[in-house]
Amino acid sequence: MRRLTRLAPPLILLAVGASARADAGTPLIWAGFFHLLIGNALIGLFEAAVLKRRYRTDGDRWLCMIPANYFSAWVGYLAFRWLDPERWLGDRPLFAAPVALAMLFLAAYAATIILEWPFCWWIAGPGTGRAAKAWRMSLLAQTASYAILLPLCLLVSPVTVFTVGHVQRNLGFVKEPIATVYYIGDDGNVWSVQTNGANRRKRAPAAIASDDARLALVPAKRIADLCVVGETGKGKPRLVLSGVAAGGRSATGRTIGGRSWFDFNTGRDFRPKAERTWTASTGFWASEGLTAGRADGSGYTLALDTPFLHWFCRSETTLPNGQTVFQLGPQIVILDLPTRRIGFLAKGRGPAVTIP
Repeated sequence: MRRLTRLAPPLILLAVGASARADAGTPLIWAGFFHLLIGNALIGLFEAAVLKRRYRTDGDRWLCMIPANYFSAWVGYLAFRWLDPERWLGDRPLFAAPVALAMLFLAAYAATIILEWPFCWWIAGPGTGRAAKAWRMSLLAQTASYAILLPLCLLVSPVTVFTVGHVQRNLGFVKEPIATVYYIGDDGNVWSVQTNGANRRKRAPAAIASDDARLALVPAKRIADLCVVGETGKGKPRLVLSGVAAGGRSATGRTIGGRSWFDFNTGRDFRPKAERTWTASTGFWASEGLTAGRADGSGYTLALDTPFLHWFCRSETTLPNGQTVFQLGPQIVILDLPTRRIGFLAKGRGPAVTIP
């Protein structure tokens, strides 16, 4: 952890301060605070040294790169919080995220060059071609620092959803039995989709506004009712659909828990214990993602936690076929545990799964 702390301050410049949110997870959360408060001074000194070596000009104007970095970092931090990159991923974030991450990196790089140009203009001093020289100086300074920041970012920001997992655009890998996934749509209503991607439709108007809410199966005699739990200001489950599943088997496991924000760790598993060759569990932080493991200790973790995008894993359910359904950031996905194939089901949150 100490080593990561030393690496993280320059790393966070990659986001132009965008990751100093308290929900960013570790190590980015601490690195973000350190960067906004202290790390900019170190980065400014590094860029000043690069410029001074290239242009061989005496004086202390080079130290202006320190306030330049604080300025660009705080402007970038506020700008990215206002823009909220998650909103620009469209209806299928799983497929849009890799290109979006590359574009966000380039945008941060370009924005930093522009924001620090006035400081380079002052450093350049009077003379012919001062503005052009300032552009060259800002370009050189940011290129030098970003050349270090990108490799560091890849070291401490897990993107294993795309590097370890195998994202599939076709859901042909989904096995029988086909389950029904109920979820909260972006419109606050209850929707459902089958695990093979078929029959996506609106099931009930629910007006669910709370980000903490999720769906849960609540046993009721020989059936299971679908309820909303974890709504802000409402302590009891709220019924949205009656009799969505035949009793016992579909309603076993952890049906009613805390808020969806805390609906992590091992979820529901429809398999007998003897058949659980692969198991799945989710972590609290985005960097912990979903971990798939076997009894011999082998396994893998799928996570996405970068200065721009933080996808938390929640509400995991493992089906009899060894495939698991869970919330990955702003969407519901299905993962084949042995083969690491992951497919998109719907944009939404708080899923509850039933099997005919």
